[in-house]
Amino acid sequence: MRGGILKGVKYLVISVGGILGATVRYWLTNWAAQRIGTSFPYATLIINTSGTFVLSLFVACLQNRAFADSRYQLFFATGFCGAYTTFSTLLRVAWILSGRQRPADIHQSTGESDHWHVRSVSWVRFLEGRFSAEGVIV
Repeated sequence: MRGGILKGVKYLVISVGGILGATVRYWLTNWAAQRIGTSFPYATLIINTSGTFVLSLFVACLQNRAFADSRYQLFFATGFCGAYTTFSTLLRVAWILSGRQRPADIHQSTGESDHWHVRSVSWVRFLEGRFSAEGVIV
């Protein structure tokens, strides 16, 4: 019985994180569309880049055991970031652009995203090195 309850709590933790992540993604998508426009998938780029950045920060914190509890991992990494990032949306955008016979736009959209994802991870590694050198636990 106890195992079933604990498993149910894990699903609940993931679900709450997912609800929050999806809500933030929806809000940010609308915000970006109103301010930047929709001629290029800027919202997807912003969301996936920021999602990669915050997930990288979270992983860096895990290395130092700040958030080693599996409930934090399930809530934030699986739930929130899983629902917040829009890698499925990136695929959908590529599919739509391919239907418009615009291969250059596909390469620009996916290439820009990949570039900024790698950059986000690099920034976190840089910050991690700076804080570690100064004796601050990340």
